[in-house]
Amino acid sequence: MRLSGIVCASFVMCSTSALLFGQTPAKPKPAFEVASIKASAPLSTLIAQRVRFGMTISGARFDCRMSLNDLIAAAYRIKTDQIAGPEWLTSQRFEIHATIPEDTSKDQVPEMIQTLLEERFKLKAHRENKEQQVYALVVSKEGPKLTNADDVSDAGATPIGGGPMSIKREGDSFFIFDPRTGMVTRGGRGGSGNGTMRMEILKTSMPAFAEYLTPLVDHPVLDATGLKGSYKMTMELPMDVYRNAIMNRPVPSDLASALGTIPFSRPATAVPGTDAPAGNASDPSGRAVFPAIERLGLKLDSRKAPIEKLIIEHIEKNPTEN
Repeated sequence: MRLSGIVCASFVMCSTSALLFGQTPAKPKPAFEVASIKASAPLSTLIAQRVRFGMTISGARFDCRMSLNDLIAAAYRIKTDQIAGPEWLTSQRFEIHATIPEDTSKDQVPEMIQTLLEERFKLKAHRENKEQQVYALVVSKEGPKLTNADDVSDAGATPIGGGPMSIKREGDSFFIFDPRTGMVTRGGRGGSGNGTMRMEILKTSMPAFAEYLTPLVDHPVLDATGLKGSYKMTMELPMDVYRNAIMNRPVPSDLASALGTIPFSRPATAVPGTDAPAGNASDPSGRAVFPAIERLGLKLDSRKAPIEKLIIEHIEKNPTEN
């Protein structure tokens, strides 16, 4: 019995050792080879000096000038309004220059930014779903009034702020191309006179259109149309609606200064009898978004839905030294 016990114990120890030593070590997270981080000039200064800001990747070079909020959004592939953290994230802006390791895909850059944020800014965060008020973009009873989109070229477009979006001007109109969503928009003065903006969306998917609508209203818009493919459509809205698209976002003080005297404040009340936001007292035009969408054979339904949030547990205002 004693010999049998020793044999069994030896077998267990050998098996355990084989499992332990046979394990493949955890693969290290992607990281930049070298990264230089320094505080960036205020956004108002960058705009005045026509300095490019945003993010660019060229060969093995990664360069960016942006707020920590935008950097975190890029790192975790989320929207900025999905981040729950301190308010100073939108105003704390940095200039980063880094080298991407050889034989590394650009698709891994977000993970490299995550590593940089964890090592240099001591970021600790977790994801969780939180139920909140949203608008569901649905098809109205009459059916959609949309046209299939044609192919649209972005030839000759100039990058905006060094970011993924680009713009091209033609006379009084401008074209905006967003390769992330495939959305192409043409804007210009509306046909009903001053104070209106005519936006011709030349090509968009429904999820991209829902994302486009989100800053125009007071809650996130989620696509629930079930419509596939790409469409074109036209929306003519008062200029104040687009002003409120800026007002509805967290705006750092240096951006407010750069844009002048626009009073940045978030609309809080709703139009009586509707789900439409009324905006502030000087902006009754916020209610124009909802009928404009209905003219497309679509509708915004108010409901609650779980939205993924990135909860910032800890982050340092200043990075460790280069």
